[in-house]
Amino acid sequence: MERKNNISLIFILILILVLFACRNNFAKQETNPKLKELLSQSDELYNNNNYKQAIELFNQIIQIDSTKGIAYYRRGICYSFIYDYQKSIRDHLKCISLNYRVEDSYLDLGLSYETLEDFTNALYYYRRTLDINPKNTKAQDRINSINQLGKEIYKLKEGGDSLVLEKTKKSMKFNAVASKIIVNSSKPLTSQETVDLRNAIVLLDSAIAIDPFVSSNYINKSHAQQILGLYPEAIKTLDIIIKIAPYLGELYSEKGFIYEKMGKLDSANISYKNAIDQLNKRISNSNENTKKSEEIKLNALMEKAFLESLLNFKKGLSQINSLIKKYPDNQDLKLFKKVWFDDFNRKEFIDNF
Repeated sequence: MERKNNISLIFILILILVLFACRNNFAKQETNPKLKELLSQSDELYNNNNYKQAIELFNQIIQIDSTKGIAYYRRGICYSFIYDYQKSIRDHLKCISLNYRVEDSYLDLGLSYETLEDFTNALYYYRRTLDINPKNTKAQDRINSINQLGKEIYKLKEGGDSLVLEKTKKSMKFNAVASKIIVNSSKPLTSQETVDLRNAIVLLDSAIAIDPFVSSNYINKSHAQQILGLYPEAIKTLDIIIKIAPYLGELYSEKGFIYEKMGKLDSANISYKNAIDQLNKRISNSNENTKKSEEIKLNALMEKAFLESLLNFKKGLSQINSLIKKYPDNQDLKLFKKVWFDDFNRKEFIDNF
């Protein structure tokens, strides 16, 4: 299944900076003694993944103060983890009405609807997420995944193969459930999150067994393995999808980041060079005089500049400066330079990978 034009640089690079669930102590910010006590207790239950007990306390908090967005938000997350997606949806909609963590709530709504196989609503809320923050890579990644698999489902419907169609839909559901687990993982992992991530890998293995040619199944599996610290296993998973889709330079980049985290800089540099080779092919193949083709080419050139900077910073910086000079009105280029060149801390990036 070819996704040559579906994955852009900004999505892939920022995707690596996985958004973890917020685990602050909100009780310290509360002045009402009763609410402060309940929030403190709910903090502990929530952070230790005692979701059903946490829900009971969130219910009490909401009875005292029905405007507490944090209570609805965390209760919605808890409902997701006990697979009560309809109640999770209700709570995240309430968060939006209270103007509390609106972007995160839209994303969680999309994940819930995707898990329920309501892809129309899932796409709607992922797009609303992007309306608020066009750089939200989680939302874009899920849109890409749904669109890719949606095309396959359309083909299967046209071909009348109902058995394969049902298997494909099942694969999509496994992928969506696993994605929700991965998105809501924290650092450091709790014992329950470790179990959940291993279960996510089992789900993704099931999805791969149903359809071994869907790249997002392997990518999500690799992300789960990375969070668990299973770096050699994550590399092996990426190697499998690289054989299926060798044109995805981003996969080589991700291998490089893992190798660098493992202290294998020589192997990392080889992966970065392989990624650059694939990007050069993408650039040379983007010859159509269309807006979409130009976007693909520019994204590839941006990614190439970043990867070149990992091998030779001055060379990469020269490339990104040349692009800014060529496209002086492109704000994404300027933002990209600020994030990935001016403010970029390589050690911090690798440590957090």
